[in-house]
Amino acid sequence: MFLLLSCLVDEPATEPEGDAGRVEMPAPEQGFQLHAGPFVVPAYDEVYHCVIAEIDAPLGTLVQSLEHRASDTVHHFNVWGLQEEPEGGAMAGDCDDLWSETNMALSSPLYASQTTEFEGSLPEGVAAELPARWVLMEVHTLNPTAEPLWAEAWLNVNAIDPADVEHLANGLYGSNADLRMEPGDEIIATQRCYVDVDMEIIVLGSHYHQLGKRFEIWKLGEDDEPSALVYESEDYTSPELLFLTEDPIHLDAGSGFEWRCFYENTTDSVVDYGPDSSDEMCMMVGIYYPDDGFKICDPTR
Repeated sequence: MFLLLSCLVDEPATEPEGDAGRVEMPAPEQGFQLHAGPFVVPAYDEVYHCVIAEIDAPLGTLVQSLEHRASDTVHHFNVWGLQEEPEGGAMAGDCDDLWSETNMALSSPLYASQTTEFEGSLPEGVAAELPARWVLMEVHTLNPTAEPLWAEAWLNVNAIDPADVEHLANGLYGSNADLRMEPGDEIIATQRCYVDVDMEIIVLGSHYHQLGKRFEIWKLGEDDEPSALVYESEDYTSPELLFLTEDPIHLDAGSGFEWRCFYENTTDSVVDYGPDSSDEMCMMVGIYYPDDGFKICDPTR
């Protein structure tokens, strides 16, 4: 079972010669495959190419690992889950146009990488259920050469037989909506995330917009003060999705994290929390097991 999505944007006057920039990736034996491209990146230029697509797999498909491959020109490759089908359905093109077809408030990050190749797995016997049927794939490419190049990105989502699953994983999510920045402000937005059950954290990630300079997650110690920096990112366009397969972070019920977003408002406008690219966000995301439902961070102990 797999889905192969291959979409071309409007061809420019000059195309690359042959297959320059193309990459290939075999489909997974069990699971599905997403594909953005191929599309043209002109000489000395950058392109933000997006694809909205439906996944040909049922909700609840058990996912155990991910792997991706992308052209050398790809700076970052992000996949967002959409809670509902956009009115325009499946399409491909410039990211500004495609983001207008949906709403970032109705989306969640599923995958992000800045490398040309990546593999990440949950611990043996642990799997997560597929949470969305529609996705937006975002591919940012940079071509520093004097010739146009093709660019594309592949993502394999490897499913696992339910008989091999001992624990289901689920999501942990926190959003700090208490944001307001006057022009020129430099602020650190801080929020807490307390959990109500014992859990093992196996993935950590973040989401913030273009005014964000840095994102941190700190584990709280027994004295309820930040004791260990467990996650950091300085690239809002493609924050790392950190897999903790070999060394999960244990949280006792009542303990948790503190996350921090560092901002500098370099615009001439007041910036508030919101879904648009001109707004800001400060979100912490995680995956944990054993499954006790999707968890919204409690900011108070």
